[in-house]
Amino acid sequence: MAEQTSSADTHPALNDRLKAIGQPPRLALPTVGQAADRLLSGALQAITERFDRRWRDSISCSWAERYQGVQESRRQLAELNARFESRPELTVQEAFDRARLTDTIGDNHDDALVQFQALHERAPDHALVCLSLGARLLIREDASGCALVEHAMHLDENAIAAGCELLRDYHWRNGGKEEAHAWHRRLVERLRVQEAATKERTQVSLRDKFEPHGLSAHALADLRDQIKTIPGLRKTYLVKKRVTHFAHRSCYVLGYRVTALFQLHSKRRAQEVLRQIQESVRFPGETLIINVDGANYRFDRKFRWMRGGGVL
Repeated sequence: MAEQTSSADTHPALNDRLKAIGQPPRLALPTVGQAADRLLSGALQAITERFDRRWRDSISCSWAERYQGVQESRRQLAELNARFESRPELTVQEAFDRARLTDTIGDNHDDALVQFQALHERAPDHALVCLSLGARLLIREDASGCALVEHAMHLDENAIAAGCELLRDYHWRNGGKEEAHAWHRRLVERLRVQEAATKERTQVSLRDKFEPHGLSAHALADLRDQIKTIPGLRKTYLVKKRVTHFAHRSCYVLGYRVTALFQLHSKRRAQEVLRQIQESVRFPGETLIINVDGANYRFDRKFRWMRGGGVL
């Protein structure tokens, strides 16, 4: 959104120096015999090969992953197209994936737009469908996309930041500077709140306030059954952290112990149990996991007296 500036505005100090010595700016290319291939002489080939090898080593893994991802997406698109031809109607998710892949992998933007429009008729209150269709209309400078993007933001708060950015850029491209600035201010505020929410949901301290987890008996039983499969666990607690931002989205804290009575605490054992919890347990929402042995023993005391906090 920033206005473009001239080179004179970009380098005021350089311009002042040129004026002081009475010289205009000019491009000075190397003269004959000063080019890098002559100056480097016999070292040029070795240096070039070393840089090429370094580039290949650093980029090969990501290129291989990208290639595999594209191949898988093409396979998925072909499969969805075949299923679309062979049966009356795909599910909403399948239709969404087919439209998205038609756009990104098939590079057929017009057909993808038609698919998104048809899908929107089926699911007018599906936030991701509204956002995706609205974004594609706005790229085509079609103002009808504005209402779709705003509707997606209303349906799903996770679409607010992306929606603000889409609307800001659309209005800016089409001369609506005032509207663009308004959407930009809302975007900045939303990102600020999201950053603050992320911060309080990625750390836990003794100063935090906790309350009972509030899970249903069925959800708690399911969690307990998963935790029982992890060897080495002595005790687990589940509580809910009181958060300021997005308080309607629960933030749980799972405290676990691996050290038995009269047993020395082992960080290595605690880390191994943590890894198994992260890999095998499905939590009912955002969950921080903390070992309450050793230096964190005060969390054990705090969670132990929380009513209904014990899980295993």
